[in-house]
Amino acid sequence: MNKVGRKGFTLVEILVVIIIIGVLAAFAVPRYLETMENSKADNAASLAAMVATTHRMFLLDHPGFPLDGEIVTACNSSGPCPAPPDNNRCNLIRCNYLAAQDWDQGAYRVYASYVAGGSCSADAIACVRRRPPARAPYDGWGYDVDAVGRIIPFGGAPAP
Repeated sequence: MNKVGRKGFTLVEILVVIIIIGVLAAFAVPRYLETMENSKADNAASLAAMVATTHRMFLLDHPGFPLDGEIVTACNSSGPCPAPPDNNRCNLIRCNYLAAQDWDQGAYRVYASYVAGGSCSADAIACVRRRPPARAPYDGWGYDVDAVGRIIPFGGAPAP
């Protein structure tokens, strides 16, 4: 058999390449997933801070009407700003404190809350919680924003 004119790769060479690709993928894929989750978490922390700021502005304009509940896409078409306002969390959009957007498609659920026992942790004026499905340990991530604007990580989320 003449080895000088042979073409192709041996089985051992192909297996070595497959093993190298597998080892690289074993390190790269988890790092990629972590980077993606951290990016989503940064976006969520910014969104929570924005909702908290608009909620504080709403409370300055309408004292005695703290809001509570998840901000959802249905709030975009929930009608005009009521006078006097009620405690409906959609008032942030109705009264033009927040812009209408697709709230249901983000990686995190967004809440306005300043009610004892409300949607967020105690003393939080707004919060975000990771929307399922998410892989562990990211599934419990979230952020609370208190009345002075401090962003507090929740459930192991990275500090913003």
